[in-house]
Amino acid sequence: MAFDRYEAQEIRSKTNLTAEQVARRMESSLRQVLAGLQAVKQDFELRYILVPEGSDKPDGPTVFSSRTIQRVAETATESITWVTPDHRIAWTSAQGKDQLALEATLADPAVRQVLAGTEGGEPVLSPPLGDERRIAAVMKIIEGGRHLGFLLATIEPGRFVESNLTEATTRRFDYFVSDGADPVYPLEPSTGLASSPYGTSREIECGQRKWNIAIAPTAAFAAQSRTDVDEWILVGILLFSIAQAWLTRGLLRAQGETRQSRERYRRIVEDLPDMVCRFRPEAEITFVNEAYARYFGSDADDLVGSSFLSVVPEDERNRVMGHFASLTTEKPSAIVEHRVKMPDGEQRWQRWHDRALIDSTGGIIEVQSIGRDVTEEHLAETALREARQHLDHILPRSHTILYSRDPKGDNSTMYVSPNVELLLGYSVEEILTDPNFWTTHADPEDAELIWQCNQTALSSGRAIGEYRIRHKDGHYVWLRDELIFDSDADGPRFEMVGTMIDITASKLAAEHERLMANELNHRVKNTLASIVSLLEQTAITATSTADLVRSFGGRVAAMARVHEALAGQGWQHVDIFQIVHSTLEPYSSTGGDRITLHGKPLLMPARTASPLGLVLHELSTNAAKYGVLSTLSGSILIQWSIDEDGEFLLSWRETGGPAVVPPAANGFGLRLIRGLIEHELGGQVDLEFQPGGLSCTIQLTREPDYTMHPFSGPAMNSSEVSLPQREGSQV
Repeated sequence: MAFDRYEAQEIRSKTNLTAEQVARRMESSLRQVLAGLQAVKQDFELRYILVPEGSDKPDGPTVFSSRTIQRVAETATESITWVTPDHRIAWTSAQGKDQLALEATLADPAVRQVLAGTEGGEPVLSPPLGDERRIAAVMKIIEGGRHLGFLLATIEPGRFVESNLTEATTRRFDYFVSDGADPVYPLEPSTGLASSPYGTSREIECGQRKWNIAIAPTAAFAAQSRTDVDEWILVGILLFSIAQAWLTRGLLRAQGETRQSRERYRRIVEDLPDMVCRFRPEAEITFVNEAYARYFGSDADDLVGSSFLSVVPEDERNRVMGHFASLTTEKPSAIVEHRVKMPDGEQRWQRWHDRALIDSTGGIIEVQSIGRDVTEEHLAETALREARQHLDHILPRSHTILYSRDPKGDNSTMYVSPNVELLLGYSVEEILTDPNFWTTHADPEDAELIWQCNQTALSSGRAIGEYRIRHKDGHYVWLRDELIFDSDADGPRFEMVGTMIDITASKLAAEHERLMANELNHRVKNTLASIVSLLEQTAITATSTADLVRSFGGRVAAMARVHEALAGQGWQHVDIFQIVHSTLEPYSSTGGDRITLHGKPLLMPARTASPLGLVLHELSTNAAKYGVLSTLSGSILIQWSIDEDGEFLLSWRETGGPAVVPPAANGFGLRLIRGLIEHELGGQVDLEFQPGGLSCTIQLTREPDYTMHPFSGPAMNSSEVSLPQREGSQV
């Protein structure tokens, strides 16, 4: 009788399932026998069975307790015997001629071999014994290091095998059990078993021996499987013969429905774009659909019976088999991804949804899997992971924070790049676990701005805002936040992504520029006011227009030199050496080598530099008109320092010049010096008109807004210098 591919696969599946169940039952029964021996050993009362020297029988009324005898009766053993270390029967549960057979059993070479090779601890099974086809289970007894003998149980294979086969199994299947090359039961395999194309086998290992169980469906059962006639229907026909005609119609209808069900299954399985595969726990394929066969470029019939591991790379096989071993009654299904080898050598990725068929003992009978190729998906995930790793490598060096938030919930942060800790001091975990992080850590003046940005982005899809976030150490960091709300195909917003750029430096620069503009505006106004005042005062004391131009022009030039020096330093401070040098530089052609500057490098604040420059201009002008610089003799020593109280001291000393006579009245120059030092700068000035030259001492009291900064520059490498002469000038 010919079967199509689906019918053949159905017969194989039923045969595999039955073989698996029979193998498990037989293995369980064998282990029960061995466990019985273990129980006997534990219940062995040694005080009754110690054999005195020269005695053939043990002392004592009994060898085994009633509990042990009951345990033996529950197993498949014929009898249980205590054998002495020299292989003599000390006690046995066998009676009469069975005891004589037992003595023959002890003389069997297979038993002798097992007794000689058995170690203590675990029971072992022997090969089939002689013509009787019995099997022996042997366990060596050692107590306190003393060899007390062996426990021996005999098993009749035929009775044992039949006890593990149900009536349905013996009626539907031919079977044959062997121990390696030796038959166990029956003595000869049936012709149907040898010729069946649907036969299968299972191997069990117990008691340090392996048994092979071969099984194949009978011809009658194979034919019955074609129509899937359930056994209960046949029983119903026999029991209810008076309704035979009605049941026959029901049977025919059931046959039709079964065939329709099979056809529907075929169409569903074959129409599936996914691959479908069924296989046994050891990876032997029992069914594949056309999609599976096409994927591997093979025929479905050729794949059935092969191992699906043949297409799994060796380095993946342990992981895949471990996945199947993890399937249990509580968790019968799972998903696994692994690589496969294609016929052309290419390796691709597959994802399989596996579900195990598990028997009552928890063992896997068969696994059904549905899978598909996920190579492109895996490659995309790999590329995304590599891009993420590359991004994680770049971000720590960047001043841009990447983040995403959930606008549908509490607007909490779902992701933030690791460099946030570098820029703000907070860890990623601190931000992700605080749903209100950005608003609670914003400058109080900017919290409302953050909320407005979120609302704008929510309504228009995009927003840009600038605000301050408090760093973990307490200072504030300016951030430029650009928010974008992403949407799905249907339009609703579902994710907000954004970038935050640290703009603190640019904000500080802009603030500095604003302050500088205000400062410049203020200084220009003050400078113009000072120039007007200088012009008015100079005009009062000028003797002529030429004198007015000369005096006024010199004073304006002095202010200009200080302003130029301040502009070069951003209107913050200026080197005092530069103020003194620029003021006296015009006189270097007539007295440069007679002017000595002495003092430590100092930076003068802008509010002090301009008035001090005008004072030095007045002193140098006076020296040029009446003092040392009006002749070719004499010298000027200019010194400055900061005393222990932080007060600034500057002295001007002229010596060796024309005789000096105190003025009868203070001119504008003297009034200007006193006004600038005492009123504008809040300091003190002391003018002495000595015969050898003018002496002026200036003391500026330190105030909160008056600071002096140490300065080391190339112009002041020495503490004492002389003004250089101009090239080509005569002194």
